Amino acid sequence: MLVKENIQIRPFDETNSVLQIDENRHLLINRATTELVKILSAATSLEVAHKVFNQSFNQTISMQSFRELVDEKLGGYQIILFKTKNSIAERAHSQFLVYSS
Repeated sequence: MLVKENIQIRPFDETNSVLQIDENRHLLINRATTELVKILSAATSLEVAHKVFNQSFNQTISMQSFRELVDEKLGGYQIILFKTKNSIAERAHSQFLVYSS
């Protein structure tokens, strides 16, 4: 499993699903992103996920392109259990957030 265990996917309409990240965070995702999340949920490694992705979508993208795709689609939502550029940047940025009332 390459994504957080507690996420849930529920149908929204014919082409979209709702990805529940936690009790208060939900994302509307399309069919392709839903499939990507399911692949990452079932995979035991990034290499396995990459292979299944290419088979499922009839693609031949490289591992680097797959990492970039995952990063672009899901990297900033704190559900990925491996490091992506967005998750690293988000953590670094969050260290410098200033809250005001």
